[in-house]
Amino acid sequence: MRRRVALPVIFGALIGCGRSSGISGKYVDSKNAACYLELHSDGTFFSHSIDQGYQVQYVSDVAGTYRIEGNDVELSTSNGMAQKCPLNGAILINGSHTMVKQ
Repeated sequence: MRRRVALPVIFGALIGCGRSSGISGKYVDSKNAACYLELHSDGTFFSHSIDQGYQVQYVSDVAGTYRIEGNDVELSTSNGMAQKCPLNGAILINGSHTMVKQ
């Protein structure tokens, strides 16, 4: 069963601080390689997630924008959801998920 759900990953408008190109790339969940987050150099993102529920698999694709605030990446979607994710080098923390830049 394919179902769209909102992820805790959300991206806000790009502020134009010039750091987005340095962090752009694909970040893969360290525990589930099927889940990933792509940060594009134009300030947009795409996130793909697969979660296993009881006898059902939830697939979620979310797109939006992001901006850099200090050592955080702020993710926002068009429906107003937003989340700040700490970024430490090639490691992005998205809630309980550790995402590693490939």
